[in-house]
Amino acid sequence: MTTPIFEPKKGVEAFLYVAGWLDSKDIHRIFKVLYFADREHLAKYGRPITSDTYVKYPYSPVPSNIYAMVNSVKGGQECSNVGACGKAFSYAHTFTASGVR
Repeated sequence: MTTPIFEPKKGVEAFLYVAGWLDSKDIHRIFKVLYFADREHLAKYGRPITSDTYVKYPYSPVPSNIYAMVNSVKGGQECSNVGACGKAFSYAHTFTASGVR
């Protein structure tokens, strides 16, 4: 079995898909839904949706790469995964259009 490799485009698309379905555009709620979706998808199909690594935070599990991309797009901090963040900037207009802040 191979370790899934994080794909920035798939992570951004999953983030935006979940954000589009939720009434409250709270980032922690989106991350929590992504966590449970990844967990269920992994149990059913043997692979996660986002292939991201989740980190324990006080209020919810956080997908580390997606979190870094969201923060870099919002201007909060520098992203350590330069390749992923570079691609995230190309999708930046989508974050703004979806109403996620």
